Amino acid sequence: MPRRQPFTALCQHAANLARPALADLHTHTLASDGEFTASQIVAFAVQAGLKAVAITDHDTTAGFAEAEAAIRANRSPIELIPGVELSTFWDDREYHLLAYFVRPDVAFQEMLRQLQEARERRFQQFRQLLRERGLSLIESNWDHLAVSTPSLGRRHVARELVRAGVVRRLHDAFRHFVLPLSGQVDRLRVISLRDALDRVRAAGGVASLAHPSAEFSRDQLTVLRDWGLGGVEVQFPAVTYSRSLELRAWAGELGLGCTGGSDCHGPERRVGCRTIPMHDLLRFRQSATSAGCAGGGDRTPSVELRN
Repeated sequence: MPRRQPFTALCQHAANLARPALADLHTHTLASDGEFTASQIVAFAVQAGLKAVAITDHDTTAGFAEAEAAIRANRSPIELIPGVELSTFWDDREYHLLAYFVRPDVAFQEMLRQLQEARERRFQQFRQLLRERGLSLIESNWDHLAVSTPSLGRRHVARELVRAGVVRRLHDAFRHFVLPLSGQVDRLRVISLRDALDRVRAAGGVASLAHPSAEFSRDQLTVLRDWGLGGVEVQFPAVTYSRSLELRAWAGELGLGCTGGSDCHGPERRVGCRTIPMHDLLRFRQSATSAGCAGGGDRTPSVELRN
């Protein structure tokens, strides 16, 4: 430490040394449906004393460059992990994959472009349905979002309902409008989960299953492992302590890595509120390296499930 460093800074430095090394591998920025810039996400991660943070916007990598520039400009003592949360489907249900360490691959970016187009179509369908119900919307906000946001989501729809005074809270917007209308808009059925796994590996990345539901089974996880899944999220806001232990046990039995994070979208879930130890990140990265993470493969599932 520099000489004559203020006492409070010395105390903060000592506290940081005493903290366990932690990582938050699931955050969102303004590039998708987050409320913070990528620079703010990095700043929050540094303030929380994290050793690593991942930017994992929905179906876009647009926020990564800003985060990278912020770290360089501020000489932030933190590792930035490139990531993206992919919208996929399997057995007629939507599943999210967290893809990490993906190269700037042309084919992979084309897949993201198709997903972004599907998201914009859905956004405009929500807009039209709300108009048809006679709701007073702030049209200029919708127009601005459509041209300024790479990856539009249902959370944008909910926020605009709050801004227009239709409802007071995001929860109410989802409950009374977004969820009831979801059956009348296009679903995100651009790429299957299995194809997405192949695309991630072909681009040099490794994928982890995001926030598995309480009903998601070990047999299903085994199938995904055999299709090329590299990890499973064991820490996320909705997970219980017992379920987290169960997911971690399954990961160990199946040779999968463990990931986790805050799933930060805004002030209600701050960066670092859910984390994993750095040794989990190191093992996950090693599994990506040992698997080669390129080219994909046709492996036969250990358990047969309808896809």
